[in-house]
This record gives sequence, C-alpha cells and structure tokens, in this order.
Amino acid sequence: MLSEANYVRSGVLAYVALQHKAIVFSRWDMTVRRYEDSRELRTHPFKPTQEEFQFVYQNDREKAVTAAGTYLRSRLNGDMPLEMGPDAALAYGKDRSILSKEELCQRFGWEVEKPIACVMSHVFTDAVHRNNWLVFPDYLTWLRETLHAIRQIHDVNWLVKPHPSERWFRPQQTAEGEYLESAADCQHVRILPYDVNTASVLNVAHAMVTCCGTSGIEFSCYGIPCVLAGEAPYSSLGFTLEPQSVEEYFALLSDISKVDFLDSSQIEKAKVLAFIYFRQQLVYSCLNPPMHLHPLNPDFDEDKFWQEAMHSVQQYRPEDDRYYQAQTAQVSQCPTHLVNPQWEFASGA
Repeated sequence: MLSEANYVRSGVLAYVALQHKAIVFSRWDMTVRRYEDSRELRTHPFKPTQEEFQFVYQNDREKAVTAAGTYLRSRLNGDMPLEMGPDAALAYGKDRSILSKEELCQRFGWEVEKPIACVMSHVFTDAVHRNNWLVFPDYLTWLRETLHAIRQIHDVNWLVKPHPSERWFRPQQTAEGEYLESAADCQHVRILPYDVNTASVLNVAHAMVTCCGTSGIEFSCYGIPCVLAGEAPYSSLGFTLEPQSVEEYFALLSDISKVDFLDSSQIEKAKVLAFIYFRQQLVYSCLNPPMHLHPLNPDFDEDKFWQEAMHSVQQYRPEDDRYYQAQTAQVSQCPTHLVNPQWEFASGA
C-alpha cells in the first residue's frame, strides 16, 4: 500500500516499484487504486478509468443516479455522520445559515440581478501533486492569480469560499488572508462568511471555479457549471470546463457570465460519477475506530481512540468486513479500484 506518491512529486518509491514490474496500491481516504504503469502514477486515486465509468453508466445508470441523489441530499442537508467525511460535516453543518440569493446580496450590497460566480479554494499544502496537470504550479498560486484576475471582471459578483478543513492545517497562508491582501477593496468580490452554510452556493451560483475540489462534482450534479484549473477525479467526462493554459483559464473567467447551466445529459453523467466517487469506491473497514474519535473533533480523546482501535482488532472478523472483501477482490481480480460490495448493482449485490 502506498500513499507517498500523492504528496511527493517525484514519487520515487512508486516509480522504482513500477519499473521493476511490481504492482503499486495507492490509498486515498478509504479507497485504493491499483497502478501497473508509471505513466498513470499522477492520476488521482479516486479518478475512475473510462472503462469503469462506462460500465456503471451503461449498466447501472438509473440506480447510480438515484443513489447519488439520495447521498447528495443527505450531504448538503448536514446529515452526514463524521465518519463519512469531516469536510462535509464542517461545510454543511446545521449550525450554519443557508442564505437565499436575495439575503446574500443584501448582506454584501450586491444587485440581485447580477450573476454570482464562486471561487472554491483548497488547503494550499494538501496533496498538491496528486494529479496529472494543473494550469498553475500549485493551489496558492492559482488562488492568487485568480483573485488578481477577477478584480477586473465586473459583470459578475465573485464569492470566495475557503476550504472547510483549512483551519485544521494551521497554514501560514489562508484563503481569507489572500483575499484580504488582493481583493478586499473590491465591492464585487467578497469572501463567504464562516457562519454561512456552503449549501447556500446552490441558491446563488451561476458558475463556480476550483482547481480540482470536491465542490466541482457536488454542484455539477445540480447543473452549476464548473471551471477546473487542474485534473480532478471527475474531469474529462464532458460536464466540466477545462482550460489547458493560463490564457484559456483567464479567458474563461472573463466570459463566465456567458457560461450555460449543464443540460440533463451532463447532470446525469455528473451523478453517475458522484455515485462512483462517493459510494462505490469508498469502503470502510471494521478496523476503523469511530470517527467521533477523530483528531478533527474538538472533543478528541487520544487514549479513547487507541482503546477503541484495540477493541476493533480484538473483535475483528474478516468475513464480516466489506473492506477485506473488496481488497481481496482487487488483488485477485485486478480491478483498478476497490468496489464496495454494497454498491455492485450489476453483479446483483
């Protein structure tokens, strides 16, 4: 198992292993991707192959779309338990207000008729090298250049959204700090206040911009077009805008008010990908301690965390563990990704 290639651009261990005809398994969150070719090593672990996507799209489309819709409603309603992803719990928590476009515009003194584009930021130091291409060298450079560009784009209002997990990384540079440095004096550029729920984006956004963030697949499923500044787990499937150069990227930003909402076919593809991304590839193990004991939780108790981990090991039965079943199938049957047995519709599971 290998995660090193997601954080180190050279990925020396992975490249050496692949050159010697070994198979590399790269873990990300609770999925695992199988690599057999060094040319694929920069591909994000969550990105399905075209074959994997087409299999679900052709065989399980209706069920996948339904399952994705159910999941996304739960996620954006703030009903996700912490073990399903701390980012979602922080972004869509019920303790934050969901604003209408009228309410948001009133807060910022904006005209309601004017379109709003949302810039969804990243944690600047988190796995910057996990994709094949970025228009800019890194996430921080991307946000700085984007802020400088949108200062001059006045036909839309711009909403800058920090990443929900940014505070846990304690970075020296933050999205809010970059905004204050570069665009706080612009009436048409504002940062989304911490007390406002990210689900408000559904009510206000004409379009959104990110490098490769999860928000791109979340909001594509609701028809909001997304401009990507890098390869994402959901890119290259026909429902995202993907400039391949700095010039193309800035041109898209300048014309973002003219970007059309996604059509029904594009939304359907986005939901199939969301099913694969959020449901089929994620496989949780009986060995994982409950996520309420996660260090991101302000009530984290390390002693209790390790006690629960020891208890899980003592009670472990491989035959009851979906992760064990999926990993065994991945090793023996050679699929690129783990497949959660609960979501193998085509196989009748």
